[in-house]
Amino acid sequence: MALAEAGADLFEIGLPRHSPCLDDPRIQAAYRRALQDGHALDRTLRSVQHTASLRPTVVMTYWEPIAHYGSERGVRLFADAAG
Repeated sequence: MALAEAGADLFEIGLPRHSPCLDDPRIQAAYRRALQDGHALDRTLRSVQHTASLRPTVVMTYWEPIAHYGSERGVRLFADAAG
């Protein structure tokens, strides 16, 4: 909420994946932490729902996580969350 109040125009949320080879080491470490408990998709969807209620929200991801859930279902999950 603080970022929205400070004037952020939009939010970008990344869906974690197991081998983010194109991301820098800090993002890779954050993805590893996010994937440790196995609830990354649920938490990401909740984050998208929350931030989308404050500002427009885009979801950045590699294809692998979306394909894991099936492309139509994966995309629908984030569309339903307003991402």
